[in-house]
Amino acid sequence: SGRSWSIADGAKAFNEALQRLCLPPNMNEAVVLEGLSKNALLGEKKRVKAELKRYDQSFMQKKRRGPTRAEKEPMRPLYTFYRKLKTQLNKIERGGGTTPRSGRGSSKRPPPTAEGNDSDGDDGPEDKAEAEKQAKLAALLREKGQLRTKL
Repeated sequence: SGRSWSIADGAKAFNEALQRLCLPPNMNEAVVLEGLSKNALLGEKKRVKAELKRYDQSFMQKKRRGPTRAEKEPMRPLYTFYRKLKTQLNKIERGGGTTPRSGRGSSKRPPPTAEGNDSDGDDGPEDKAEAEKQAKLAALLREKGQLRTKL
């Protein structure tokens, strides 16, 4: 029927999410988060969260209800990666992580809210340029991980 959702649908959604995120299937082993800036991690976290929400919304459109824990199982590696991103962000916020940025003074962002609003809305042009550079770096690191898995 038009409202069915199968394990194959879940696997297909997971693979499509990986393609949109440019992540290898073994992202939790292949992608190195240490050394990425806070802005790069925040950007990646936001992108991954959007894919997880997309899965839930797609499921809801077909089944008219939210997915159960078992029905979210195909997305488990992405949930694990999301947790790794949050852990690395927490390390940086506590000062235990490494960040390529030298200035750590007044430009610190508050921690993300429970509603998922990861931006405080007052990014200046320098912050946006830095975020773009960091996003590019993150994409290159993902591509490096993908190439390593192919070799």
